Amino acid sequence: AIAAWRSRWYALRRLLGALLLGAIVACCFPHALYTVLRVPLIEWDARSIWLFHGKAIWVHGGIAPDYFADPSFARWSHTDYPLLLPVQSAVIGVLRGEWSEMAVKGFLGLNFMASLWLLHATLVRRGWSHLLSWCASILMMGVALAQYVNGYADNHYAMPLALAALLAFQPNRSAGCGALAALLAGIALNVKNEAFPYVLLGAVLWGLLWLVRHMRGHRKESWLPTRCMWGILLVGVVPFCLWLLFRSVHGVEGDLHLGSRLLTPGASISLWIQRAPVILDAMGRMHVQLHTPLLFGMVLALTLWARVLAKDVRATSDVLTGEEHVLWGGVVVTHLLLLSVYGLTPYDVRWHLGTSLSRLLVLPVLLLAGLGVCAVEKVLGYQGNRPPSEPVGK
Repeated sequence: AIAAWRSRWYALRRLLGALLLGAIVACCFPHALYTVLRVPLIEWDARSIWLFHGKAIWVHGGIAPDYFADPSFARWSHTDYPLLLPVQSAVIGVLRGEWSEMAVKGFLGLNFMASLWLLHATLVRRGWSHLLSWCASILMMGVALAQYVNGYADNHYAMPLALAALLAFQPNRSAGCGALAALLAGIALNVKNEAFPYVLLGAVLWGLLWLVRHMRGHRKESWLPTRCMWGILLVGVVPFCLWLLFRSVHGVEGDLHLGSRLLTPGASISLWIQRAPVILDAMGRMHVQLHTPLLFGMVLALTLWARVLAKDVRATSDVLTGEEHVLWGGVVVTHLLLLSVYGLTPYDVRWHLGTSLSRLLVLPVLLLAGLGVCAVEKVLGYQGNRPPSEPVGK
């Protein structure tokens, strides 16, 4: 009887938690609800790429080569993009028996709520109180909330990648954290092509860290999380590879053709040097609009404060933990990759920057917010006269 009562109480707590999350979203983010219920699809990527692919899958009853390999569609609809969000949209259409943009956007809202819940749970596991965790989660995800439900895909790959970084490289990580990080990375991999280099670099880095720990004798504590990570990551890699095979068999091509441009390095370097000032200027202006300098200043101030507190309590630690090194490296790498892509784009660089830069900078901003999380934890840890956990890889 006691076990049954506990089981019912646990289920009730879960239900109340889900209702609380829905109430938070409804109260704090009315603009998102208005976007779902009332705003039509007016953005190009939402109307002509992601939901258009979903409707094509729904109409054809599957992934039809006649549509995705048709060059008349590929020129403007980017039929080479991964299929997770389009398939999700098509499934919703099948379940409803009709195509509904409102239902599709509503399900994107559920994706947002899942990310919000995961971010909250991640912060709680790192030692944050529930109240502080909810406040930080709402602040981090509410900045560009409309982008989660208006049909764009960028936040739906950027947020999983940022969460994966916080989970995979945090101190005292468990096998569950590694498995969840790998699952999130696999999800991001199947949302947008931009996630591929980040997932690849993250997997290589994790492999190197595991090798270092293995050589230092941490075999038992490092092998289980790594085994779970590789196994779960494979779940996301398989559909991505199947999609690449489908593209290769049916001749589905992208529009940037970066590979062919890299085969002529002399011309590519010359073009990149010519465009670099324009790209850097656009990045600077967009970061100002996104209030990135304010976030960067806060992270820097908290990091320096933590360093001062570390000296006060005579704690022996590096200026940056291993996790912070990874996140800072992610911020730098994302900017370098964006510089490379825009430097080699076959389109007018100013037009290309104007149509996509604000969305592609979401990932480095989220990684910078993750650095803020690490800095806050260090400050609170030193104020309590206890140094933070051992850095990653040590």
